Amino acid sequence: MWHFDRLPENELENVKHFLEQKDVLSLNRLHDQYKLSDYFYSSCCDSKSLFNYFKKLLHVRANH
Repeated sequence: MWHFDRLPENELENVKHFLEQKDVLSLNRLHDQYKLSDYFYSSCCDSKSLFNYFKKLLHVRANH
């Protein structure tokens, strides 16, 4: 389960940028820094899932 509310509002533009750049390392750093979930994402194998959750996060936050 992801805790979308843990990501500060000021990081949303960074998330958009990282998604556009396909910057999995920076997204992973944000995930870990704000403890968005208990899952450990490996930079080699889980990028699709990580991208999908960050896209969902943007969608959820835009609709609140």
